[in-house]
Amino acid sequence: MPNRAYMHNKKGSPVDANKVGIENRNAKFLCCTESCNAEMILCKAGTEEAYFRSRKKQDHISAKCIKNSIVFNSNTYDEALFDINFAFESMLGRNHTIQTIDRGDTGSRKGVVGGHRRLRIHTLPILYAMCISKDKRGTYNGVLIDDIFADKDNYQRYSNGIEGFKIVETSFYYFTDAEKSITLNYPLNNKGLNSWVKIRFEEEALYESQKSKLYKSLHIEPIIIAGEWTKAPEGSKHHSECVIHKKTQIYYAELQ
Repeated sequence: MPNRAYMHNKKGSPVDANKVGIENRNAKFLCCTESCNAEMILCKAGTEEAYFRSRKKQDHISAKCIKNSIVFNSNTYDEALFDINFAFESMLGRNHTIQTIDRGDTGSRKGVVGGHRRLRIHTLPILYAMCISKDKRGTYNGVLIDDIFADKDNYQRYSNGIEGFKIVETSFYYFTDAEKSITLNYPLNNKGLNSWVKIRFEEEALYESQKSKLYKSLHIEPIIIAGEWTKAPEGSKHHSECVIHKKTQIYYAELQ
């Protein structure tokens, strides 16, 4: 949920939702993204759990409006426990093979989760939140963000093909029912780039369920795909593809 917004107008700095007094709960709030004047509503005013939500989602102007509302709580997750192989094996539903994967220098699998102990990142929403909280030159437990996250900022690096474990920020383009596949724009706003990736589904039921979700998504809402990517066969319209085994490989970053 968005936790920051401008109050009254776009002058000055955004305010934190949990720092707005209950006496200002009905004030005018605006999206904290530059040039976006979408109105926001303060919820749970006067509490630590306070947050903002959109009055009209369609008034937002870009994916930045969504990304600015995503907060990575680094205090909840233990960076030293992060293991990129473990994270992707979990998202792809391959946990039964986890003991056979060479971890290399990307982190430890050891550690107990529970009680007051911090957690290990292994789900797509949290991995995405962590990645967008850093720039591409940043690292997380020795893993370079540029090596695991593909979006518009590093498009030149991945424009000729994406390979290996990556999360990719996309938007919907079209379905192909005959092969249970969905072609996606990469990057999310690929105007003038003619650049696409494709995801293929093993199961009909999973394919159909994701189609129904895509019908409801707005064009500015990022669709994040976690996969083991390969370059597409020569002559393909798209340049990269991956297989979707589990719904945990797809994350719809929705406006709130």
